[in-house]
Amino acid sequence: MNGRAVVVVAGIVLSLAVVSGPGSAATPPGSVKFVHNYDADSEPSWSPDGRHIAVAGYRRRYTDIFVMRADGEDVVQLTDRDAADSSPDWSPDGGRIAFTSYAVPGATIWAMASDGSNATRLTTHDTVSERAPAWSPDGKRIAYGTYHRNGDGAIFAMNADGPEPTRLTDDGHGDSSPAWSPMGRVSRSTRGGRGSTGSSS
Repeated sequence: MNGRAVVVVAGIVLSLAVVSGPGSAATPPGSVKFVHNYDADSEPSWSPDGRHIAVAGYRRRYTDIFVMRADGEDVVQLTDRDAADSSPDWSPDGGRIAFTSYAVPGATIWAMASDGSNATRLTTHDTVSERAPAWSPDGKRIAYGTYHRNGDGAIFAMNADGPEPTRLTDDGHGDSSPAWSPMGRVSRSTRGGRGSTGSSS
């Protein structure tokens, strides 16, 4: 994105709203425009060019991945199966979207083309849940969190096509929700707040 707007989840019934930032010439800073408020949408992710937003949207029994224009129009459903799909994250080149899927026991990381085609499972561990994928700035790696029933969690990073996962944290703090810095470091949520790891490369 260009730093001119922030997309947020608002309201008791989850709705998407775009809040203008200080760099916006079209609307005053702080202006709010609801772009999608007739269904429960969450976990918004901007496309790299700022023209589209991917969301986890609830339309029937499960959440699926949808993409819409930044103004909320032209909504396209990308996934449609008898399991929840969530946590979409765009690749830096805009060509792929990684997401969490519950199509197999637990949760696993998948990726698909930005038009919903060629969905591919990237992680294969059925004994733990793998969630919240996050692309590295160079598009070569995907970080994600693993979750166990006892509450323990760790952050891993793998090649963008799936192989060679590397464990980045092992401190027993229930690590989750990884996020990359522009310099290639990974931060994560912990039970005690926010932490940081070294580079995954």
